[in-house]
Amino acid sequence: MDEQNPVLGKDAASDANLENRPYQDEMVDRALRENIICALGTGMGKNQVAVSVIKRLQYEIEPAWSEGGKRTVLVVPSVPLVEQQTKYIQKWMPCKVKGYHGSGSVVSAKEGVKDDAVTAAWTKEDWDAELEETRILVMVHDILKDILHHDLIDVARINLLIFDECHHAVGDHSYREIRRCIQTRAEWDRPRLLGLTASVINCKIGNGAEEMECLIKDLENCLGAKVCTSIDESMKKHEALPTVSLDVFKDTQPDEEERKAVEGLDETITWMNAAKNYIVHLEEGAKKDYLNLSHVAPTDDRFRLTITKSLTTVTSALSNMKRSLRVLGPWCAYQTACMVKKDMELMLKHGCFHKEMTTPILGAISQVHMFGTLLEIHYKVHKINAGDVEGVLRLSSPKIRKLMDVLRQNKPESGDTSPLAGLRCIIFVAARFDAWALHKFFEFVTAKSNGEFRFLKSGHLVGQLTPDGSEFPIPYRVNLSYKQSCATLEKFRRGEINLLLSTNVVEEGLDVPHCNLIIRFDKPPHYCSHLQSRARARAENSKYIVLAPEEDSAKVRKDLDAFAGMDEIIRRTCVERNLPAMADQEMHFQDKPSDSYSPPGCKASVTLSSALSFLQRYTNTLMDDRSSSNVIRGQFLDTQPGQYVYRIYMSLSSAIKRPVTSSRPMPTQKLAKQAAALECIRLLHQLGELNDNLLPNAQEQLRDMKKILGLDFQREAGEEGGSIPGTKKRPQYYTKQSAALLSNCRPVSNEPLFLYTITTTFIRSFQDEPAARFIADQSRAIGLLSRTCIPALPPFDVFIYKAEYRVALTLVNSDTFLTEQQLDDVQTFHTNVYEQVIRFSEAIALSFKPDVADGAIYTVPLTRSSEQSSWDIDWDVMARVKEPSQYSVVSQPDEARKRMKITPDRYRDGVVTRWYKTDDDRFFVLNVREDFTPSTPSPIDEFSSFAEYFERKYGIEIQQLHQPMLTTKYCSREMNLLRCPIYKEDAASKTSKLTIQRDKSLMLVPELCQLFPFPASLYSKCLVLPSVMYRLNTFCQVLDLRRQIQRETGIGSTVQDPINWPPLIYSPKLTPATGTDSNNEAVDCETELRFPNSQTAESEPIHVPGPSTALEDSPIPLNGELPDNFEPGLVYASYQREKFYCIEGSNKRKQLTESAGESKRLISGRRKPDASEGKVSKVTECGCAPHLSDPPFLLDAEFNVDATTAPLPDVCQLLNALVTAKASDGFNLERLEVIGESFLKLTSYIHMFFRFPQHQEGRLTQLFDQQVSNYNLYRLAKLKGLQRYVVNQAFEPVETFVPPGFVFDEEESNAVLANSGTKAEKFPSPRIHQAIEDKTIADVVEAMIGTFLINSSARSAQLFMSWIGLHVLPELPGPEEERTTAERYGRFDVTSIPTPMLRNDSDTELVLKRLTAGFDDFENRIGYKFHNRAYLLQAFTHRSYDPNDITDCYQRLEYLGDAVIDFLITRYVYEDEKSFNSGMMSDMRSALVNNRTFSTLAVKYNYHNHIKFRNLRLYNHIEEFVQEVQEKDQDVLTLEADMMCTNFDDEKDTEEEGFEEADAPKVLGDVFESVAGAIFVDSGLSLDVVWRVYYNIMRPQIEYVVKHCPKNPIRELMELEGPNCRFGPGEPLGNGRWSVQVTILGRDTYIGKGNNIRAAKTNASKAALEGLRKTQR
Repeated sequence: MDEQNPVLGKDAASDANLENRPYQDEMVDRALRENIICALGTGMGKNQVAVSVIKRLQYEIEPAWSEGGKRTVLVVPSVPLVEQQTKYIQKWMPCKVKGYHGSGSVVSAKEGVKDDAVTAAWTKEDWDAELEETRILVMVHDILKDILHHDLIDVARINLLIFDECHHAVGDHSYREIRRCIQTRAEWDRPRLLGLTASVINCKIGNGAEEMECLIKDLENCLGAKVCTSIDESMKKHEALPTVSLDVFKDTQPDEEERKAVEGLDETITWMNAAKNYIVHLEEGAKKDYLNLSHVAPTDDRFRLTITKSLTTVTSALSNMKRSLRVLGPWCAYQTACMVKKDMELMLKHGCFHKEMTTPILGAISQVHMFGTLLEIHYKVHKINAGDVEGVLRLSSPKIRKLMDVLRQNKPESGDTSPLAGLRCIIFVAARFDAWALHKFFEFVTAKSNGEFRFLKSGHLVGQLTPDGSEFPIPYRVNLSYKQSCATLEKFRRGEINLLLSTNVVEEGLDVPHCNLIIRFDKPPHYCSHLQSRARARAENSKYIVLAPEEDSAKVRKDLDAFAGMDEIIRRTCVERNLPAMADQEMHFQDKPSDSYSPPGCKASVTLSSALSFLQRYTNTLMDDRSSSNVIRGQFLDTQPGQYVYRIYMSLSSAIKRPVTSSRPMPTQKLAKQAAALECIRLLHQLGELNDNLLPNAQEQLRDMKKILGLDFQREAGEEGGSIPGTKKRPQYYTKQSAALLSNCRPVSNEPLFLYTITTTFIRSFQDEPAARFIADQSRAIGLLSRTCIPALPPFDVFIYKAEYRVALTLVNSDTFLTEQQLDDVQTFHTNVYEQVIRFSEAIALSFKPDVADGAIYTVPLTRSSEQSSWDIDWDVMARVKEPSQYSVVSQPDEARKRMKITPDRYRDGVVTRWYKTDDDRFFVLNVREDFTPSTPSPIDEFSSFAEYFERKYGIEIQQLHQPMLTTKYCSREMNLLRCPIYKEDAASKTSKLTIQRDKSLMLVPELCQLFPFPASLYSKCLVLPSVMYRLNTFCQVLDLRRQIQRETGIGSTVQDPINWPPLIYSPKLTPATGTDSNNEAVDCETELRFPNSQTAESEPIHVPGPSTALEDSPIPLNGELPDNFEPGLVYASYQREKFYCIEGSNKRKQLTESAGESKRLISGRRKPDASEGKVSKVTECGCAPHLSDPPFLLDAEFNVDATTAPLPDVCQLLNALVTAKASDGFNLERLEVIGESFLKLTSYIHMFFRFPQHQEGRLTQLFDQQVSNYNLYRLAKLKGLQRYVVNQAFEPVETFVPPGFVFDEEESNAVLANSGTKAEKFPSPRIHQAIEDKTIADVVEAMIGTFLINSSARSAQLFMSWIGLHVLPELPGPEEERTTAERYGRFDVTSIPTPMLRNDSDTELVLKRLTAGFDDFENRIGYKFHNRAYLLQAFTHRSYDPNDITDCYQRLEYLGDAVIDFLITRYVYEDEKSFNSGMMSDMRSALVNNRTFSTLAVKYNYHNHIKFRNLRLYNHIEEFVQEVQEKDQDVLTLEADMMCTNFDDEKDTEEEGFEEADAPKVLGDVFESVAGAIFVDSGLSLDVVWRVYYNIMRPQIEYVVKHCPKNPIRELMELEGPNCRFGPGEPLGNGRWSVQVTILGRDTYIGKGNNIRAAKTNASKAALEGLRKTQR
């Protein structure tokens, strides 16, 4: 880019007016009249011309896009130009300008110079929204090309299309394809065109004006515009006119030392070229051999092409070393050799080459080493000191010496010795190696601060290479990253460096400051290069110098003279030209076949030129992994000479499973490739993979999603700025409701009523408690009176007086009649119980209103009848406690106390309160001590008697000194008796002083106490009422839900409910479980309802020795060590500049093994196994081998039961799934949630697998994620009203309980509290509302699935999921309304299994037999022989293996096997007798179900030797991992064995400490899962068969993990450090890696890295825990 007014680094008002020069106004006027190519030299202000034209046409872009407005588009050839042009235009234009750049389907949007906003695969709707506000779009050419091809923007809506650097519009450049698209539109629909260029010639031409005219005419026909320039005299003073000169040097001939140095390099290059030719010959022979077999791919050797490319890489590096010696001299050649040697060693170390290349690469490294050694011997290059200019020039070529002479001659004037004074120079070189070597050279000669060349400060810029479309493209395949290039340019602009060594990347496009010296180290290759590099010399009195050897000087001088003549020719030629004729324009684009494809009735079109990019965009949407990529692969087929046919092999994860061949022969190989790609696009559109805009079809996915979520699915809108619906961060308030079964229970007079008694049965005592005798008193009881029958409910436990009692509700009679008066007495008693005994009178806004209250069950006192066999209502007690005045505590004067009659019988079974105290505490009278009186000596030394104590402390004189004393016990005000207390030995040390005092007996004086109306035996039983009524309401709600589910699903419809429900039993284990964790500490198991557990069968695991494949010893250090000053060079950087996670050697990897008592069993083939150990039994019949041990449980029968006869989970089991941890009850849903989540995953995966047989793993996973998302589960639960039954609030009667018959006035409560000045209760009030997070409701759904699975059957759980709205079963035809869920839904069976075969022709069996050869050994190892081997082939076929065209790749089976293994492991952990809590279950499942574990087991059982793939990096990764597993030689993978402590940082090129998961190849874990999926479908969907096979494979690992109970590192760290632990945000590292930092306040900071944020956070926690352990030692 060049401007008249540079923008960068200068301030200017945004509303400044442009001041055009005369020639610029001339160009603007011409551009407004017709399409022109503005040919102005660099620095002449072409961009100002473009902005002026945009301003003159601004009225067309002012209207909104939706109102018919048009838009201006500027296309540029490079990413830097997007940012520069956006800034420049935004400076002068008041409207919105945005820039877009990217590659493939990724588009980056920039507003001004703000941060990128990345979007992917924008649709027409996305662009319409973008264009609504944006008026001017600056974009890279590829983006506009895609927009036009996909018809995302109507061409007629573009008012002005500007091509920057338009001379690129030749050949297959995107500029030309853009014009080809426009040319197909009607003339009146085409936009106005403006081209900008400094040179209309972009290639090497002869000296004739005729040839130049042809080139200009071709450019005009391509752009549909005429070339224009100005002859205005004012141009001359603005042109860049440096002094052009030729400096000649005398080159030398190679001497004997030079010939000896390169002799070994020549031999190696010759040998490698011969090897490449041999491989090509083998390839051609292979194609001929397989010519008549349609199922054979190009070759069975998956690595030949990669070896060829490796040889090319090495020979290129060696050739550049030779060139450096000849052109630059021994010193620079030595630096290049050192760089090449380091790069090759690093590439070899990190698997850039296939193993078969090890020997050639080592030979090449040896030759490079020998080359450097010879340079040291002959030239002593290693003995030159930094800054020794004479010494280094002596070892440099004549060309470099001439270069230094030129720089001497242009040294700043004497007296100015600052490093950057007066000189700004660019040296253009032809080769990237030369730029790098010369940069090192100048760093060396300027090392001394007082040296001759101290005025120089150099930097180098060698461009940014793009992927070459190779078979194995590698991310960041660049020599110098874009970021580093920009940094170097910025330093050059700021003057921090004044000597820039560059390739032709700086010739055009980049914003470079005016230079006063341009040196062409190599002659310009053509006129355009000469013109553009010369134009960089724009400073006053600048120079343009070309270096040339003496023997070529005449030719170079002739070329320079010719270039000078061309300037004048172009100036004359570009004046007064005419627009190209329409016929000439049409003829211009008929240079290639016009094959294309457009969807019927659509403007979108794909041509031959765009077909490959269209196809690559589609493949980019396919599921990818770091070890492979979605690259289009193919081969040329043999045809007639001059005719080419290409066959494309799509990834097996695509919709096209068969090879696609071009429709007809093409004259060139490139056209043949494009024709095959065009055919693929046509097929993909017909298959529905591409929409009518020929973009990857999102509508099909939307249709599938509607099948899963429902046609009427609408996502709930969250509050603006609030939490997202369906998440844990969004709580909602729900009104608590009374159970429907208790809605009409308020007693009425003169109607039969149901009388129940609350019975309490002693279970156990935790400590001795004298007051327990009152609740054990069987002479009195509390009864409940109800108008309706209360259903039979389970007994449950309460905890009171340091003991556990079982509470049950027993029917006394159902024909109790009350008169109006009796009913009034009952209501009074009921009110007194809750207001006076339980003290709800202290609560605000609670009032007794039985007429409007829900669930008004009345409380009555009961006493034994005369027969002592039944209960009667105790009307005497009811009358005795009726008077309200009895409950008021008043002080007694002396006279009244004198007259008081104090008898022992009056106080026995009594409750008293102290009127002289204000605390309103109440005490049970345990005993009347007639042997103790107030005159009895006091136990307190300072008081002689109790009477003296009261007189001196309270000022009260005891009136009756001989009255008996009362032994009392504090009556606790605790009302939640459902919470089990934990009594430990050190409890006293943590108990408050007040609690200790209340726990002791207290001696009281009767005359100083007021007797409470309720007897202690009745009072103690009243305290149980809040807990009883709370549990009663909850049970009835759950029973109502149970009946609804039974009625609508049909589950257990033929099973009668039990007469007596089993009790709700929960009690925490007061002693630890027998399991221990890895530190031999006791496992704290979670409290849960007691369900039966399956016992684990004992059987010995099968040990199968693995193969032994060790790499040969190599002289290259492969231990992860790099020199401190290591700098990766051009060879390594051009091949692979990505993060390499270094593999540590034994000296740096810390092997953490099991405890000393754990025996280590070897499985590797590195030692000779015992005779019995290494045997593998042969499997002769299909199915499981008889020698396999039986697993601890079987599951198939649970899927085949008749759900109508299966027992429905009882009330307690359902309640277990509805109570959350927040409820603080004796149980919660968390364990059930874990198993339910796993079963939901299994059944959903199975359903998706069968319902969408054409979808691959990526699409299936997306649908699964939508179905099981927290939001969807929350949504479905609310549709069924499940939130009404969830218990998410702790039972705190004082705050959350409304007694039966009472109502709570929320408005009154808020008003009273507000007026009193006290802190008001939260609104809504917890008495009548409970807050439930959306995710909690989703968790309840999963827990409900778990309880149906565990307590009924798998079939019942599937029906429950179908009832709630999840798609897990096939629906049977028939009316929906008249059938239960069990009648509506069937089962997946053998007939549902889709065939694995993609075709079934005559040679299918032959191909299957050939591709499965050698699988017998694998079947013997795992103990299963397949009925249909096509499943086995599919399970081992990676998507890169195109020779297999008879089955799909393993992704679908992996998807299925993942869910199967996950469920089997989760079920095993759940069934373990230790009843692990949910956190431990999740941790153990994570330790067993992960890629590292699966990959290790896959190596042990030889999975890796049967995987079919074609990927070099994947092969190297697997081979490396196999060697690591065999070196460790462990029977089980220890919990810490996946840790390593080093990472490679590609920015600093140094090793950085930090924890990282050892990078096990994902393909090994995937195949381990896919084989499980294959066994599942091959066995007829039998989980038992899969479990039997995989239990034997995984048993040692399972038993190890269950024994050692791993702990999640994040949870462990949070428990250890709590608030001191601070996690930072995830930071992307590139290549799919993430980094997370955790800081322990006051200690240290630790870094973790991984494949995702969660893995990185886990690894950071591991690093922190390890660091904390070290500090504690």
